[in-house]
Amino acid sequence: MPQVGQHNFDTSLKPYLDKVQRLFQLSDAQLRKLVLSSPHFLGLSYDNVESKVVKLRNRLGLDDAQLTRLVLGLPSLLTYNYETNVGPTLDFFQQELGMSDAQLRDFVLWNSARLCYSLETRYKPRAELCRAVGAPMIVVFDNIWKSDTNFERVLSQYQKVDETRDGFSISS
Repeated sequence: MPQVGQHNFDTSLKPYLDKVQRLFQLSDAQLRKLVLSSPHFLGLSYDNVESKVVKLRNRLGLDDAQLTRLVLGLPSLLTYNYETNVGPTLDFFQQELGMSDAQLRDFVLWNSARLCYSLETRYKPRAELCRAVGAPMIVVFDNIWKSDTNFERVLSQYQKVDETRDGFSISS
């Protein structure tokens, strides 16, 4: 029987992958993509993966197709800690942008990669910068992928707006 790392494929990995495939209703090709995109999730227990899925499904009100889309769009999501990472990040998104539950779901599905960035070292510091210059909070989310230097360039446009009075610029 083939071995994968310290696991026997037929007695350990195949049953695990079969459960994951059923959980997300994946085709064989989609399962292959998931494994190749984020092999680290193979080290998680099925109960761990299932627990995260239940929390995501409940928090975002996802149907089966949306859940599959989310996981295939961001396979590494399966390795994130829900309580300390994903949940607080979703709360931050909803609070900062004043979204309904449905809007939050659509926002995450539209660009799931937003969940990759750190709440403490990326989102919150940038939100504070936006507040300091009076930039709308969506600037954080639309530019989260940019380097700090490029993000500051984006914010510099809003600093100029802050220098206006009655719609006319007081600088040249």
